[in-house]
Amino acid sequence: MYSIKNARKDKHDGKIYHEIDGQDDRVYLNIRAGLSWLNKSAPAYYCILGQLDRENEFKRYPVVFLYEGQSKNLHLLLDKLTDHAKMVMCEEVCVDLTGDRECFRDSFVDYCEETETRGLYLRQAPWPDNFSYGLGLIRDWLEKKSLEVESGTTLAQQLGKIPEDISAHTVEPEVDFFAVNALRYALCAFQKYPWRAPLDDIDYGDWYNYAGFFRDIPI
Repeated sequence: MYSIKNARKDKHDGKIYHEIDGQDDRVYLNIRAGLSWLNKSAPAYYCILGQLDRENEFKRYPVVFLYEGQSKNLHLLLDKLTDHAKMVMCEEVCVDLTGDRECFRDSFVDYCEETETRGLYLRQAPWPDNFSYGLGLIRDWLEKKSLEVESGTTLAQQLGKIPEDISAHTVEPEVDFFAVNALRYALCAFQKYPWRAPLDDIDYGDWYNYAGFFRDIPI
């Protein structure tokens, strides 16, 4: 991970600019976090990913690893997550809020009120009940050189160990591979909700290309 001197978000196009010590500055179309909730068998874990403002040879905008963190204590994890999110200007955390996980939303809201955290939102991750689909998406992005994960991280270690046929090896991949679970939440959001040009830059003759532009209501 690089050392950030300054981060800012352009008010017009929404792109995020990182000034970096000893390197060229980076421009991101969007920065998102994926968060896998705490349970009795695995810690809570998050990873923060940024989508670079440059196309690769496969006509994709690569997503790169920025930060990760894990803890069995949800409050401590949220401390780390919010610190990292503020540093890189991440505003969106992709999670599973279905079923009995609604309590985690309440915990997140309580934490933000207690710590006066502003500008960080939860978003329901797309396809949360389909780990295999998310894993297939991860493998596709890796194959097309569109996903970069820093070596030596928990995320890289789990990606290296995950079996080809996940269903034949575990009935709880979300628990056994909690870091990959968080990754798929964020990556599925990049897939389903791609960056769009601001409305001022759109040719209104092509308005139909921008269906689904508006974000979910912040939590």
